[in-house]
Amino acid sequence: MKWIKGIAIASLLIFILLSTGCSFAPSGQRGTTPTPSYGTVKVSSSPLGAKMTLDGVDKGYTPLTLTGIPVGVHNISLSLAGYNTESGQVEVKGGQEVTFSRNLGEADPRIEVSDIELKRVGCNWEVTGIIVNTGGENAKSLTLTLKMKPKDKDFSDAERMNIIGDFGAGSSRRFTIEVTASCATGYTGELKWEFIDAEGDKHSGSKGL
Repeated sequence: MKWIKGIAIASLLIFILLSTGCSFAPSGQRGTTPTPSYGTVKVSSSPLGAKMTLDGVDKGYTPLTLTGIPVGVHNISLSLAGYNTESGQVEVKGGQEVTFSRNLGEADPRIEVSDIELKRVGCNWEVTGIIVNTGGENAKSLTLTLKMKPKDKDFSDAERMNIIGDFGAGSSRRFTIEVTASCATGYTGELKWEFIDAEGDKHSGSKGL
């Protein structure tokens, strides 16, 4: 009779387990934890304080840690006034942290000229405008030259140079250059600028008028 009693007890235990929602899964078929669909991006730069964008969206300034970033490939850009912009990609994996770090090199001098106006003053020509150094270094020995070329080849070029000298990063100023010309012919003009960077390399640019 003991074996009958044992069967009864085992049957009762199985009934209790099934009634409480317990189930048995064969080995290898048990549920697995799903892979997270988000990760973390840690961003740094040298120097610190660079503006960071992720896929074209502003996210703040370095150093910073971004959480909840969807898995996949993302574009990162770092920019800081006076330094070269650095860009790259990171691949975010679920539940993991990826690091993006860049050394931002100092940008060369970069001269830009805007608001240019050329007009005739009597027989002379006058050009005005604004010159800006948008780069990260001083522009040394900066010069601006206005050259007016006569439409009639019997006349000579009219030219004048303005010496600005050292022009610091971020500097801006308005300029005026006037050249003496002939009243007997028309002219086409060109504004040219030249400067030297910290390494002694020469740079130049021009704009037709």
